[in-house]
Amino acid sequence: MAEATHFLERGVERLDTVALDRAMALYRDRELVAFVLGRASLPSGAERLAFALGEAGAGPFVVVTRGGDFVTCLAEDMDPGDCHVLAREQVDALAGQHAVWQERWRLARELGEGRKAWRKLQQRLFGEGLMASRESFAACAAWHPVVGASWLQQYTDLSMSLVPRLTTALGYLDRRPKRRAQIDGLRDLFRQLFWLGHLAPLLALDPRRMHIRPVGADYGDLTLAQCQLSYPAVMLRTAWMVARFGRLLYPHFRDRLRQATNGIVQFEAIFALLAIGLAHSGLEKDVRRLLRGPSGPSDVWTSPRLPLLLAQRDQFEPLFDARDAAVDRVRTTSQRCMFELMQRREPDLAAQWGDADGVPADIWQPTLLYSDLDYRAGKGQAAAVLDALPLIVRLSAEELYLPEVVVKRMRGEWELSDSLGHLQRFVWIRGPKPEPVRVGERPGRNDACPCGSGRKFKRCCGK
Repeated sequence: MAEATHFLERGVERLDTVALDRAMALYRDRELVAFVLGRASLPSGAERLAFALGEAGAGPFVVVTRGGDFVTCLAEDMDPGDCHVLAREQVDALAGQHAVWQERWRLARELGEGRKAWRKLQQRLFGEGLMASRESFAACAAWHPVVGASWLQQYTDLSMSLVPRLTTALGYLDRRPKRRAQIDGLRDLFRQLFWLGHLAPLLALDPRRMHIRPVGADYGDLTLAQCQLSYPAVMLRTAWMVARFGRLLYPHFRDRLRQATNGIVQFEAIFALLAIGLAHSGLEKDVRRLLRGPSGPSDVWTSPRLPLLLAQRDQFEPLFDARDAAVDRVRTTSQRCMFELMQRREPDLAAQWGDADGVPADIWQPTLLYSDLDYRAGKGQAAAVLDALPLIVRLSAEELYLPEVVVKRMRGEWELSDSLGHLQRFVWIRGPKPEPVRVGERPGRNDACPCGSGRKFKRCCGK
């Protein structure tokens, strides 16, 4: 109580009205102070810290202990001494992060109550699949500090198992499933595919606190699966995650590109490096140098199994030089598609927008992630995936999702035809079916053997 009185008295004596308001806002929000102290990079021996209330680390200062207790206020002309100074700009940035986490917890309490609430929220996001809402994602994200390790294990298991399971499921294209268990299992397979896309941003919410060292598998093998799955919802959210862990993962993907022995592995490395280079200016020069020419065996670039996206390597560097132009192309296409869709599904919402140009940024920015676009289908679709990268890496995690008010108009009942339609895009995994062997009429026992030996069939190949 005495320390609190001392702090308040010094604040009144030494601070002007504006600085006193900021100091009291910190004093009243102990949760924010604890959040800032927990996230800021502090020297190991610092026992007291000074929150700068002026710009660029200048005074006045609010002095607190490392444990969050308020000590005193220092006037603008007073020296904080040995106290480690937290600049006002740094505190404001962390306060913005704190506000995001508070909103996540508000949604978590609203959408998931009672025991094992996090499991309910996870099941809700899992069940929404491709058509997941921003609110569902944010509510699930609130539990990241508690269940992040569990999500990493799920991410590892799914990444390694989905492609083999999809390969097995391709048999349903030849023989349609009839039993209810088979139909439900096929639907859950695609829910798990899209859940993998949700896990990517969930794991990267706090890169400094999440150890992305995979459990029992190489990280490149995990992201390789996402590239093979080809859905924008999975690929682009994975690219966002890779960009967040960019400096940690850059050496890995650089080496994978140099050692690539097939087109799929090379595509995975290039897509990841593009995301890293676009998100980290310090690595852009190195990434551009890597992508200027073949980095693996020469036949990799001409392989018939090479994804179409790699054939457009002449578009890689323009992504860096003309990022705004790429974002404008995404904006124009996404606004038009969303406006036309809402004209059919929700005319009142479309009327509020007026026209395609009126679709707000938080709606058009994630629109591409809700499409079934396949970069293997043609150059136009491949270019659309590339154009999206400069936009995706600059978004926040929540901005990768559409709000519920829009998504609920896009959902529909899942039918067997939906599962089979999704399977069609993975036919390439098993390659072309073998041609049937044509067998001619069997020779008679006393006929000449067709092998050309001159002996009777019964005494030669017909034995």
